[in-house]
Amino acid sequence: MLKFLKDRLTAKSVNLILPEGIFDFILFVNVRKGTYVREYGKQNLPYAIPEEGVYDDFLRGLCEKLCGSEEEFHENMKLIRVLGALTVQEKYTVICSLKIANGLYHKKITFIRNTFFEKSSKQKENIIVFCEDITEIFFNREVRRENNGSRSGQQKENAEILQKRIVYLVHEIRTSLTSIYGSLTLLREEWHPESGYLDNAVLSAEYLLNLVNSILDISALEGHGVGKIEAVMLEELARYPQGIFAQEAERRNIRLQFLFGEPVYQYLYVNRTVVQQIIINMISNALKYTEGGGQVVCHMRELYQEEKRVRLLLEVSDTGIGMEEEFLVDVWKSYKREGRKRGAEGSGLGLALTKRLVEMLHGTIRIETKKNTGTTVTVVLEVDGDDVLYESSGASGEAVGEEPVSIKRALVAEDEDANMEVLCGYLEKMGIAADKTYDGDEVLEIFRQSEEFYYDVILMDVHMPGISGYEAVGKIRSMGRNDSGLPIIAVTADILDKQIVEEMSVKVNGYLVKPYRIEDIRSVLLQISGSWKGND
Repeated sequence: MLKFLKDRLTAKSVNLILPEGIFDFILFVNVRKGTYVREYGKQNLPYAIPEEGVYDDFLRGLCEKLCGSEEEFHENMKLIRVLGALTVQEKYTVICSLKIANGLYHKKITFIRNTFFEKSSKQKENIIVFCEDITEIFFNREVRRENNGSRSGQQKENAEILQKRIVYLVHEIRTSLTSIYGSLTLLREEWHPESGYLDNAVLSAEYLLNLVNSILDISALEGHGVGKIEAVMLEELARYPQGIFAQEAERRNIRLQFLFGEPVYQYLYVNRTVVQQIIINMISNALKYTEGGGQVVCHMRELYQEEKRVRLLLEVSDTGIGMEEEFLVDVWKSYKREGRKRGAEGSGLGLALTKRLVEMLHGTIRIETKKNTGTTVTVVLEVDGDDVLYESSGASGEAVGEEPVSIKRALVAEDEDANMEVLCGYLEKMGIAADKTYDGDEVLEIFRQSEEFYYDVILMDVHMPGISGYEAVGKIRSMGRNDSGLPIIAVTADILDKQIVEEMSVKVNGYLVKPYRIEDIRSVLLQISGSWKGND
């Protein structure tokens, strides 16, 4: 029905087409003006929807009756998010629960583009909003659950047991992989750097690290939406990927460039981790199929779409072996690899995982390739910009440099000896002195006995003997010291969901997820670098 309405619905035809009582109300929204007109409303509706008004006022009215997170509901319902979703799909749906007259009602709110109005209406309202009551559907679902109570209860218990095992397994894999990768990296730099065995071991560990992080990124997005949104500058997105691949490109005699178009806004609001993972996957694939003497270019630019909204273009081009036409049919399938390059590491998951990440951000991805000439992969993401337009510094088009970290002294709390050595080794390479502690009680005692502003940052492992990292952070914050508000970075191998991140953000200044690289540590330290008076 919605497909028919998309092309046929007009204000006069609403009451003729729709049987009585299907929808609570229908709104025609003028996106450019941010206004709406109510063209249909169910009789005796127990809550009021004005006949016309400002869309944000309509949204606030629903939030007053909402049972659930107002912030998440508002984020899902704002017009910028709706428009972004409708560029890649036919309809966009939000499910919510409203408290009305001492009762709880479940609503399904659906957005579609009204192509009829886009072609014929002078006002050009281009979105229709349908609100349907689905309380009965929820009720019937609960009845079925009760009828199958014993079986579903056992299934739920088994699922919870499996989930706990997976969480434990992920924690152990991440912890061990951090130690393996970090130790190999430091060993290669300090002892026999020409050893081919060490090179192979580091590359294999890094491949496994990328694979684990890609899968976990997808799991996090599937469970919790777009994840943590941060304000970042365009060139900041390239700093981490460049740090990862600069050494490999130099070793293989491949010219790796990062180029930038003139930004539209000073900051973009994106999930930094996921966008950087997309870039990493694209560059990794390009390097894998490019021979020595070749070139890989990552070009990043913004295109103005509308006020506070831009298209972020991420394009990676290489001069590698390209792809045969027959392979393009399977290029997005898992475990499929271009077989003409012998000795290329990988499982064939890179492009499949990248495509999944892009789709979860409501973006698009395409490939242009020519056999024996090269390949270009282009990703387009629609993202929000801030209120400040970008002011050119004359650096556009140049490669990103490595920004120094101003932090000088850190207190590290980590109960695993191997991970402690790796973490302190990374800090030492950045010129940061590190004091070691191995449990929560010890870190409290050392901090208590130190001079005020002696430490610039604390890296706190979440799970430790004695009191936990979370408890230790709380006790540090409550100390009557002038430096009890110093930056604290939580270090964990747990799977971070939205709730955990929000809980951590109250008391800590950032978090570091195992397995981490030196670039991860540098990135999180740069976010707090210079913001603490203990750095002077």
